Amino acid sequence: MNKTWTLLVGVLMLAACSPSQPPNQDRFSAADRVQWYQQCWNHFNDKKWDDFTKCYAETAISQQSGYGKPRVKGAAEIAATTQQLAVMAPDIRGDLQLILVNADHHHLASLSIMHGTNTGPVTSANGKQRKATGKPFGFMFGHSVEIDGKDQLVTDEFGVADSGTLAAQLGLTSRSVRPVMAVPAAPVKVFVASRSQLENKNAAIELQAIEAWNRHDAAAVAALQSDDYVMHDNTHAADMNRAQNAADSRLYWQAFSDARWSTAGVWGVGDYVVIEGQFEGTSTGDVPELDIQTTGHKVEVPFLQIDRFANGKIVESWLVNDSGLFQSQLQASVP
Repeated sequence: MNKTWTLLVGVLMLAACSPSQPPNQDRFSAADRVQWYQQCWNHFNDKKWDDFTKCYAETAISQQSGYGKPRVKGAAEIAATTQQLAVMAPDIRGDLQLILVNADHHHLASLSIMHGTNTGPVTSANGKQRKATGKPFGFMFGHSVEIDGKDQLVTDEFGVADSGTLAAQLGLTSRSVRPVMAVPAAPVKVFVASRSQLENKNAAIELQAIEAWNRHDAAAVAALQSDDYVMHDNTHAADMNRAQNAADSRLYWQAFSDARWSTAGVWGVGDYVVIEGQFEGTSTGDVPELDIQTTGHKVEVPFLQIDRFANGKIVESWLVNDSGLFQSQLQASVP
């Protein structure tokens, strides 16, 4: 990401004039993007904040649901906000598990396990600080970035983690959540989109599943899932099978009569489909199973979901959102 412009300028001028390279062609391959992306994660893990800052464009915008500010603008502020995680846990690191690259190599999505030990003060959403608990944590982190086509710089970022899981793992709440996640020994999996018919077909099936969910049709959603379907929802203490996932959806439809998913992007990568969007709904029903009482408040919670397909069916889903934001919006005082 550091560039010696005095050495590159002549090369770039020649390349721009060369008939073998069309104007505005992206000079970075998918492999280049993946290597750069992993290096930026290494800067975070190694706490090399100056190098980490250089991963972002000066005008970059970052949405940090569950671990930072709702909206951060500018490379320096994004890095400063992210650096606060290392105050809570100086040994914090994110170990990438899955990287997906879209067909033009300008958009990446990933899943990682964020883990460490809380040895520094914890700052809550209301700005209050709590003493370190000394407890370990490990949870799923969803991430997507849009990259400048002319350079290796993030222009838009969406990161999401569950602040509720973190708080419970640190012993700050008594909520039942997933135990601390361990980092598998397997290397990170990387897939690059090819604009294949299979990818288009999977994305179309995904849109059908979203439409069915939005009309609260559990049977139609289940019909698009395999018999051995597994949902890894980061806000739930354990994975769910197809029947359990359908029952969970019915509870949310009971709590929010207008519950729906709005999507900002749905794109296929090999056997995977990435969904970026938000859950929307108005609290209209009591659901003791979800610890929800009717408040009449509207919630809008961003999420990242990655689904894996096989034989035209969804066989596995990873859903990352922030239950802390969900609860704060649900309980928020009416203006």
